[in-house]
Amino acid sequence: HLFKLYKLSSGNDTADIVQPMNLTNLQNLATFATTYKLYFNGVISQAVNIVEYISKLSPFFLLSFISDGGRYKFAPVLPLNGSHAVDVTALTPKITFTEANIMPGSYSKSYLSVEDRRGFIANCVYRTADPVEIGGQRTLSVRYTTTAIDSPSESFDMSDFCTDPDHAIIYAKYELARRKYSTHNISFTTPLLSTALIPTDVIKIQRQRRSSTDDADRTEVEWYQVTKVSHTATGETAIEASHFPVNGSSISEISNDIINGNNFKVIQ
Repeated sequence: HLFKLYKLSSGNDTADIVQPMNLTNLQNLATFATTYKLYFNGVISQAVNIVEYISKLSPFFLLSFISDGGRYKFAPVLPLNGSHAVDVTALTPKITFTEANIMPGSYSKSYLSVEDRRGFIANCVYRTADPVEIGGQRTLSVRYTTTAIDSPSESFDMSDFCTDPDHAIIYAKYELARRKYSTHNISFTTPLLSTALIPTDVIKIQRQRRSSTDDADRTEVEWYQVTKVSHTATGETAIEASHFPVNGSSISEISNDIINGNNFKVIQ
C-alpha cells in the first residue's frame, strides 16, 4: 500500500517481478501478527522514506524488512511453525556449515560486552485508544524476576503505533530474552551458495576444537541467526550471524522463554 501511495509501485502492474515488494508471505505474516496482537494503529502524517520507515518499525512487530533477490520482503525474527505462530518445537537449520564448507582462516567470533548483556528493565511506551476516552500515553515495565528492581532501564517508545499492552509486552520479552541468551556474533565465508539464504534464517555451525594440550579434541556445535549475506566477485559468499542458542531438544531458548517462560515480571 505504501509503495503504491508514494508512486513507487503501479497498481496496474500485475506481474510479481515488476513489484518492489515480494507479497507472497504477507497473508501468513498477517496471521502471525493477529495471533500476538501486533497491530499498527497510527498515522503517517508526513512524507517518509518508505524503506527507512518500514525498516525502523518492523522490529517492533517481530519482523525484519530485508532485500531478497532484489525485492523487499518481511521475514519474522523468530522461527514460525506451520500455523504461523512462534515455533517452540525442535528446529531444523536451513544449512549446517562445517569445516568442509567454511573457507580456511575466514571464521571469526566476537563476544558482546558485559554491559550489552547485563540484566535490565524494559520500559515500553504505548498509547491508549478507548473510543470513549481521550487517548494518552502509558508505560509498562517488563523484567526477568531475577533482575533487581533497581537495575538499569531502557525505554522503547511505541506510542506512534502501539495501542495494545500485549503488543508492548511481547516486544519487551523479545528484547530481554535476546540479550540474555545471545552472547556473540560470527562471520565467515563459504564457496558461493546456490541454496537461498536470507537474514533471519537459522543455521548451525559444527567445528572441531583441537586441543593444544593432552586433552581430547571435541566437536563444537552452535546455532545462529543470519544477519547479513553478501556475494563476492571471487565466487564466495560472506555470512554474518548472531548467536541463536537452542536447548538439548533443539528448541530455541529465546522463543521458548517468550512463549512459555513464567520468569517475567510485568508492571502496568
